[in-house]
Amino acid sequence: MKEPLISIRDFTLDYIGTYGIVKALDKVNLDIYEGETLALVGESGCGKTTLARSIIRLLPSNAVIRGGHILLNLKGKFVNLLDLTEDEMTKIRGSVISMIFQEPSAALSPVHTIKKQILDHYMEKILGRGISKLIIKRERSRREGLKRAVDQAIRLLQRIRMPAPHDVLEKYPHELSGGMKQRAMIASALILRPKIIVADEPTTALDVTVQAQILKLLNELKREFKTTIVFITHNLAVAAEIADRIAVMYAGQLVEVADTYKLFKNPIHPYTRGLIKSIPKPHVDEEIEPIPGDVPSLVNPPSGCRFHPRCAYAKPICSKLRPDLRDVDERHMVACHVWGYLE
Repeated sequence: MKEPLISIRDFTLDYIGTYGIVKALDKVNLDIYEGETLALVGESGCGKTTLARSIIRLLPSNAVIRGGHILLNLKGKFVNLLDLTEDEMTKIRGSVISMIFQEPSAALSPVHTIKKQILDHYMEKILGRGISKLIIKRERSRREGLKRAVDQAIRLLQRIRMPAPHDVLEKYPHELSGGMKQRAMIASALILRPKIIVADEPTTALDVTVQAQILKLLNELKREFKTTIVFITHNLAVAAEIADRIAVMYAGQLVEVADTYKLFKNPIHPYTRGLIKSIPKPHVDEEIEPIPGDVPSLVNPPSGCRFHPRCAYAKPICSKLRPDLRDVDERHMVACHVWGYLE
């Protein structure tokens, strides 16, 4: 089997909060492979965004890494991203790993044009200097240098089907629709042709029609640019639309990882089964089956399997021993003590 592009091993992270220590991630193990789209799925607060932001090392100041590794495969050599200095990580952000944020209105600067944000991102990340210095050194004139940079940005905006890209470059974020702002974010993330894109619920704030357009666009760009996508979503239906594989998280633990088709055809973990049963089925007149119970507090999470207080199949071992992910089939893993006895 080919080596993973990213290998996460026993990764554990806490947040120091006002009301105690939030145990956000608990010994997460996950491999991400080149050219795939992996969806991280789970309820709000389960840790999927924290895990994604850990990959690109964009964590709040109250985050404390307790252990584990996040290994990036750079030309056959694994580098632990957690060991890199901030300067070293800055070189990786944008050029190797880039991020599309959930809310483009918050991620885009309201006081700068789209052109400045895309071009500054390009120049500073790839060459470590601002536009003016780059042009003085590498171009015969400022006008020629700017023209080349703008032309590249316009080609990319045209590729992502941005309406009137010339005009959009001169606009400010508040002058754009939600779908156009998200496309500008995608352009900014792709301008350096990164190997990995982390997309944090990029369609949540969009209406259904625009959401479908963005999902289709991301699939096209993945194939065209040979990019790996880590896609965070709470919506299993969205994950089914875009993902090659799905990793299901619950309360900071990974509970099941499988190819998308296998996960929907044969969900094994009781939590995964509950998620799938809770999806509304179009043109089917039947009640949605919600998962009983409440999401636990991660300040004081349940021992063992964190899902066991809500699980109809729980045994005494489930509250005592944390289950590890293990293979149950080819490219299908589950963390459950009783999976072999489920109906």
